[in-house]
Amino acid sequence: MADAESLSDFWRDLAWELGKLNRSAFLRAERTSESSPWRVIGTDTIGRSVQLQFETLARRGAAKLNTGEPLLAGWFIELERRIPEAIEPLRAGQVIHRVNEVSADLCKILENEFLDIEYTPEESESTIAQTVETIETIAEQLRRLRAESRLTVEALTEALTGIDQRSVERHLSGDTIPRIGNIGAYERVFSKQLKRQVVISIMPVKRR
Repeated sequence: MADAESLSDFWRDLAWELGKLNRSAFLRAERTSESSPWRVIGTDTIGRSVQLQFETLARRGAAKLNTGEPLLAGWFIELERRIPEAIEPLRAGQVIHRVNEVSADLCKILENEFLDIEYTPEESESTIAQTVETIETIAEQLRRLRAESRLTVEALTEALTGIDQRSVERHLSGDTIPRIGNIGAYERVFSKQLKRQVVISIMPVKRR
């Protein structure tokens, strides 16, 4: 699957670019509240230069994810979803220390997701067809998680708050793709219901 292979290469290369940024610059990201935007901070002249490099790389990653959000904001939303333990409290707000290294870890997570669905050139056409059939879409993940949670569409809508039932029905059917913020809302509801951390992949994944 050429697209999957090129994407795993993309995330591997982006992880390397993020990881090699000057660590002496102590690059971090801060925000004053959970609803405010993240701000990338460099502590000195070198740090400000690294800041610009980081923001460029983060935007490149967000563009590949196609979150539907402004690029830099979309990258931080994905960081929050995938690596929430990297977020530390401040007296007024939150901080992510060494945000470039945390972002490199996110790229490795995404690379692994695509490696799981890749195949070698020696595989036969029948094996390729079987691999394609095992891909699980966002809608299929939502339907599976709803069934596991034993929630009706009405109960799921009520638990989500802020998403109307018609939108939920369209997300479940695959007629529309939920925005990244809506995906986070689904994750919180299903995590609470199933009593485990749930992460909905916005990339193709194998069915469980």
